[in-house]
Amino acid sequence: MGVEVVDSNLPVIETGNEANVSVVNEKVNIKFGSHVVDEPVKGEANKVSESNLPKDAVDEWPEPKQIHSFYIVRYRALEDQKLKAKLDVAEKELQKKNQARSQIVEKIRAKRRRIQSGMQLDIGFSRIDLKLRWVTARSACIDIGYRCFIRQADRSQLIAQIRSLSVENKQFRTIMDEKRKEMEPLQQALGKLRGTSGGRDRGSGVCSSEEELNDLIKSLQYRIQHESIPLSEEKQILREIKQLEGTREKVIANAAERARIQDSLGEKEVIQGQVKLIGNDLDGVRKEKQVIHAKLKQLDEEKLALEKEISVLEGN
Repeated sequence: MGVEVVDSNLPVIETGNEANVSVVNEKVNIKFGSHVVDEPVKGEANKVSESNLPKDAVDEWPEPKQIHSFYIVRYRALEDQKLKAKLDVAEKELQKKNQARSQIVEKIRAKRRRIQSGMQLDIGFSRIDLKLRWVTARSACIDIGYRCFIRQADRSQLIAQIRSLSVENKQFRTIMDEKRKEMEPLQQALGKLRGTSGGRDRGSGVCSSEEELNDLIKSLQYRIQHESIPLSEEKQILREIKQLEGTREKVIANAAERARIQDSLGEKEVIQGQVKLIGNDLDGVRKEKQVIHAKLKQLDEEKLALEKEISVLEGN
């Protein structure tokens, strides 16, 4: 049987009244029977009957080898009060320094976080500002494009209205030309009728008909034959009769022309009524044409203004 001694790391213990004690840190195996004991007296040993002792007991009763562990009590070393006070002070200072360092580190981290947050905010604001600028520019472009589109649509509508009114204006012009053409022969006929009638009243010396001419000559001859007139006046009447006879061919031609006109166009009063009716129609058409012309002028001005605005918007 052996004994195992466990290593001891205890320092040397010093006391005021005791001697220095040192423990060697070594492992020593101790077997029973190997240490010095008082050996029995040979006589006493011989007295033991050998016959009573078992032979080969180890072989007969084998036992496992046992190792016993012994523990050494560790004593606290003697504490130096001055050193302990210094250590306490140093530990407190170290704690203060650690706390101060922790506070400084925390402030630095907080400041860094604020800086990073500020940088992020600046970056965010910059992005937002760029986004707003982009949106503003985009909105401006969209607004310009929309306004340009609206103006182009308005111009298209104006062009359509101008075309429609131009067609109407052309139609009224055609109607007016037709009315003028219809009125022209009637006016010419009235002029001829005026020239062939009532010539004596206007002092032209031409009678409206041959019958009127004969009556006029007869009345002048009657004055010469039956009235007492001076010689000078008689000569004047004879000259007038001669002039009237010179107009006879013209009177006959006018009468024939008047008869032809009356046969084709009707009487003078009828022709005058037709001319008046056509003139009224022409006046109505002329007024409507003036209204359309005013509208066309206004639409042209609006179209020019829209085209200028569109050119400005497209230039932006």
